[in-house]
Amino acid sequence: MEGVKAWTFRLGSIPAGTTSKELKKLFYSEDRDSIQIKSLVPAADNHDRNGEQTATVLFQPREGIDQPRLLNHDITVDKHFYGLTPLYQPQGPIAADVIAITGLAGHAFGSWAHSRSEMWLRDYLPKDVPNLQANKASSIFADYSTNFINRLKEMRISAKCGDRPIVFIGHSLGCLIIKKALIDFNGSNRLGVHLPVRSIIFFGAPHKGLETKKLELLVQSQPSENLTKELRPGSTTLSGLNENFCHVSEDIPILSCYEKVKTKTPVKV
Repeated sequence: MEGVKAWTFRLGSIPAGTTSKELKKLFYSEDRDSIQIKSLVPAADNHDRNGEQTATVLFQPREGIDQPRLLNHDITVDKHFYGLTPLYQPQGPIAADVIAITGLAGHAFGSWAHSRSEMWLRDYLPKDVPNLQANKASSIFADYSTNFINRLKEMRISAKCGDRPIVFIGHSLGCLIIKKALIDFNGSNRLGVHLPVRSIIFFGAPHKGLETKKLELLVQSQPSENLTKELRPGSTTLSGLNENFCHVSEDIPILSCYEKVKTKTPVKV
């Protein structure tokens, strides 16, 4: 399949102690030359580093073979990256957890990728700040923010993270998920868990909403009526979100990055 681009896949439920060399041997022999192991770290719920692992691999499709094939069928393979995906974990003490969140129509890997093979959070950030633990999450909005924060609380408790700092990074609607999640956390923190958010970075946050037509182009289909109402400019949902977020983020440094030059809007053909 000449000209076909390589794709990044996520592997889960990898047995504890498996090395990169051993993992490559678990693929079909005819697929191994088409595979690069890009990361292999403890799974998101593996807190003592003795449990299952998660990997990201770059695979070059061939005629009739569109994803890597494994001899061990207990290992999972996907390229949607739903949920939390650990990308890097330092060998020594972890100084902070970096959690990046994409939003509607944003791919959890592609949104942070420099190219098909290079990804900022996985390949570049650890070189600059090697004692950070990097994770990424994919979600949409309100209900997803609740699921996200509940999962995060459970992980923090079981991992005994204590006051280890968290740095949130949001892209597009992922920024709104961060805002909603922090509001919900502060409003229903029955477990008494401290969430030490040290900093938040927003990339292209639609604080004031999105135009309905642009929203439809983003999802490439007709979005639900409720979602359209929630995300349109001037909606009560966004007004309440912005007002409540001000109260829970007073002591959190926030860096907002946005474009000053208009980019072309995609057109459905």
